[in-house]
Amino acid sequence: MAAFFCHRIALPLCLILIVAAALWFRISGLTDSPFWLDEAYSAYAADKGFGFIFNVLPGYETHPPLFSALLRAWTLIAGNTLWGFRTLGLFAGLVALPLVWLGARDTARAVGGDARIASLAAVALFAVSPSLIYIARLVRPYTLMELVYLAGIVALFRLAHHLKAQRGLHTGWWCTYLGALTLLLWLHNLGAFYASALGLALLILLGPLKLIRHHARAFVIGHLGVALAVVPAVLILLDQAPTWQKSTWLRFHWDGIAQALYTIYGLPGFVACAIAATIIATSIVKSGKQALPAWIALIALAFVPTLLSLLVSVTVAPVFLARTLAPLSTAFILLVAAGAARPSLFNRIALILLLLLTTVHAAALSRLGPTEDWYRAVAWLAPRVAAGDVIYAYPNEGALPLAYALRDKGIRLPIRPIPGPVPANDPSGWFPTGSRGVVSLPQYRLDAIAADAQSTSVNTIWLLRLGATTYDKGDGFVKALSQTRQPVGRWHQEPIDIIGLRQSAAKSPQVAPPKQAQP
Repeated sequence: MAAFFCHRIALPLCLILIVAAALWFRISGLTDSPFWLDEAYSAYAADKGFGFIFNVLPGYETHPPLFSALLRAWTLIAGNTLWGFRTLGLFAGLVALPLVWLGARDTARAVGGDARIASLAAVALFAVSPSLIYIARLVRPYTLMELVYLAGIVALFRLAHHLKAQRGLHTGWWCTYLGALTLLLWLHNLGAFYASALGLALLILLGPLKLIRHHARAFVIGHLGVALAVVPAVLILLDQAPTWQKSTWLRFHWDGIAQALYTIYGLPGFVACAIAATIIATSIVKSGKQALPAWIALIALAFVPTLLSLLVSVTVAPVFLARTLAPLSTAFILLVAAGAARPSLFNRIALILLLLLTTVHAAALSRLGPTEDWYRAVAWLAPRVAAGDVIYAYPNEGALPLAYALRDKGIRLPIRPIPGPVPANDPSGWFPTGSRGVVSLPQYRLDAIAADAQSTSVNTIWLLRLGATTYDKGDGFVKALSQTRQPVGRWHQEPIDIIGLRQSAAKSPQVAPPKQAQP
């Protein structure tokens, strides 16, 4: 009776609770927060259409265009509303759940653990992982990277299992592994780090000598095919890299590295990190030599992309960003689950404690508001912008999240991106963020814009600066506009800064209500 309850009732009940938790954390308040800047870039490209994505986007975007194309295709079905855009990450995150189950089962078998316990532990940790919850709610490629990376990991361990059983190189899983390499390189400019980890894990699990002796043809032809398939993506990266390296405002510092690593791996601080490390270490010690390649492969899959990112940031250009490495949390979860699968009461208790700490942390993070609160900016702006006023967005990228926030609220207000819509094309400017889509202008150009016919005809200019200290150092544009204008209001929430500047000789107009968008 007890065995029946455990296998036929308890396990399905646990899975139902886990799926419910995963859904709640990912869906609750999904549309409460507006797009922040990077999300608005994604939505902007998708709204422009496939022609823009493949012909214009590679000229200024540092990432290959695959995600934008997939997002465009998705919104043609789901709609280009805030909900429609955000459901792509939600869908990919939920599809990843069965892959996590399969991956944990295979890795547990590879290290000699209980596959059922490992799978249950993995999906539970996946459901409440703060890093995976966060990226599932973003309109960015990270959850798709997580899904593809998981598929590659599952393929690797399935390949190793087939070879161990003397069944040769499984064609389907081999193609899945090669497909994962290709998609990772097309989804993000750091996809090469993830692909490198998969390649290293392949050599560890299958053995380089075995691959050369028995599967050299498949190995060479397969990886050559991947190389040919990603040539356009690599060319885009090579074209964009010098601008990023030379111009980006990002700087790498070792300060705060511990917190960044906690964020990447979804760990709520040092205690949780120590618990996870203990689970892994004690299980490795108790495992035999036969399980060592599987452990080393899992460690490589979880940590090699992070190490490569740190190495490149220190030696070449800053590329270490926690959110771009958050998909690695899936590999780390498989590593912890494999440790928990070893028969040990201590590991079971430690796993439960880790789950509790992670769940509490995820719940606390879900209550935090957006870092860029464009809805509050709209609430402040809308009643103040009178008929004939114009919002000047400098730099031009600030117009993107503002326009989407206005759309979400059904409000239309005139916006002039400075010097023009993304991608900007002003030969006098430079690229503080490393992206060719947005420029910072010299003072003489700002003076000219402040004095041009369009500006002089506007009664009140509401100057929106996004990252003022980066693009408008010394308040150059504020000074240019202030030559003939006086400030009439200001709203600030880092990095958003809005200043109202009214013509000095003009009479104060009646504030007109915002125009409502047509349903």
